[in-house]
Amino acid sequence: MMRKPQLSVVVAIAMAVAGVVAGCGESDGIRPGESTSSSSGSMVGMGGDGGAVAFGGGGAGGTGGGSAGHGGLGSIAVVDVSDTPCDQLVGTVVQLYPDMSNAPAISMLTTVDGKRLAGGRYMPGFVTFGFDGSAPSALVVGIDPDFDLVASEGNTIGLVAASGAELRFQRYSSNDTPVGGAVTLGSANGAGVAIAGSLAGGSLVAWADGTTMNARFVDSDGNPAAPFTFAEGLSTKAIVASMARSGNEFGLAWSAVDNGVARGRFVRLTTTGAVGSIVELTGDAHQHYLVKLVATLNGFALLLHSGTLTFDTILVMLDKGGNVVAPARRFVGTKFAMDLAAMGNHLGLLAKRSDGTTEFRLLDLAGTPVGAWKCIDSPSEDTYDQAGIDADGAGWAIVYRTPGSGEKLVRTNLTGTAAP
Repeated sequence: MMRKPQLSVVVAIAMAVAGVVAGCGESDGIRPGESTSSSSGSMVGMGGDGGAVAFGGGGAGGTGGGSAGHGGLGSIAVVDVSDTPCDQLVGTVVQLYPDMSNAPAISMLTTVDGKRLAGGRYMPGFVTFGFDGSAPSALVVGIDPDFDLVASEGNTIGLVAASGAELRFQRYSSNDTPVGGAVTLGSANGAGVAIAGSLAGGSLVAWADGTTMNARFVDSDGNPAAPFTFAEGLSTKAIVASMARSGNEFGLAWSAVDNGVARGRFVRLTTTGAVGSIVELTGDAHQHYLVKLVATLNGFALLLHSGTLTFDTILVMLDKGGNVVAPARRFVGTKFAMDLAAMGNHLGLLAKRSDGTTEFRLLDLAGTPVGAWKCIDSPSEDTYDQAGIDADGAGWAIVYRTPGSGEKLVRTNLTGTAAP
């Protein structure tokens, strides 16, 4: 039997609705020999999955009208993308975990050592399974029941866990077994945690401690480097982060409440320190939180929510320095964003439709839709209804939660119109 979702997950969701704090980010891993953040050759790294936490504070409203009038993103111009009818996505479907099995609520998907690796902000760890969906893990693997975030290191898995007092790192093989012992990285309450795999088989972990951001690299032998700090004193509370590797560097985006006003920021990191200056993404903004940062051929794509009870799905494009490439795009007709992946000149977006259906949409690297929405399953109001997407050859692999609380894998082509 799978491990049950933890009580803290329910609390985090409730707090998100209330517009208060808690949660962390997670990141997918590296892709040796591939060219984009989620599939492919110039060695651009995967993005991270942010925590389910809304940020309070009003601030200056952004430009552009919202699908539900929740305000904008401060200095970032926002335009609305019209909704479309939702045709059924076509692909090859495999059941990973049956309905009513306490299946893990997967919201992140990547690969490790010839297998698929799945995790997410509502999972106390990770599971692995074959590329075709075969032999899924019997149990969720992790070291803390509340906060376990994972990244692919190519051939191994890096996991970071926040107990509420300290931050620990543990490496695993692709067969779900520990490699070496756990390493304590520092003190942390779980705020602002993000992890991404490096080219050399290690992991970079970032986290918030009070008003300062911290990071520490663990090499392929399990040795932690000296920690370093950045963005000292910029944020007062409610930090949610997401990290993506791009070549030999990493992009880190985070949102925080500064004296009651929500702001988004970005910085480039190496394994030893920050590169360049902190980029102010939003200025004073309405409440929002990060879902995922993904590296692309042109820079980065940042998926986030803006709103309170109903969340706008907003995509912000960044150049390689982390500067906003306006306008941002708000997808009308969605309830909240689920996941984002990159493949060559395209992005794959997953969101929750207003009727409760998980849906997929193909975008170009400017964030402009290439086609209509494709519905993946029937409508569901499951609290843990999540989905994760990853590039899969010339198409996409998507893991989604069924209305009966099971988990399925579907593999589809680039446009979601045929099996791969």
